[in-house]
Amino acid sequence: MRIDAGSNYYQTLVNQLSASKSLGSSAASVSDASSAGQTAAASISLSSDSADVPDFTSMTRKDLIGWMNGQIRAGKMSLDESTPFVALGMSIPVNGNSLEDSYAPFERLNFIEIASRGLEGALSRHDDSGAKALQNALDMMQKSMAAR
Repeated sequence: MRIDAGSNYYQTLVNQLSASKSLGSSAASVSDASSAGQTAAASISLSSDSADVPDFTSMTRKDLIGWMNGQIRAGKMSLDESTPFVALGMSIPVNGNSLEDSYAPFERLNFIEIASRGLEGALSRHDDSGAKALQNALDMMQKSMAAR
């Protein structure tokens, strides 16, 4: 079964945040955020038809979510399989400040390392389902990178 995952809440939130920072206002309109999101999505498209191969060792959160959404749209990833990628793509502030204070949209991260540390943590907590999900995510990332 194929699910059309057009726009998503996370991407809309990121676009609104980026638009509000660039416009210098605290609230950007959804239409501005949507058009900015379409432009950004076109520039970071990492679909299977593209010659670009994702590098999960140096990728922004936005790129990771864009890749994940492309995999879902192409029918290569189920919504259940996307759960660890959504978690990896989130920026949750430890100090309780708003998302805007902690979100760095252009920060490049090593998602292979982050997922590996998460897997170690899940195994140490005896969280078998979390460990399995993270192992599957690592396998998907490594398989995608092997296409180089």
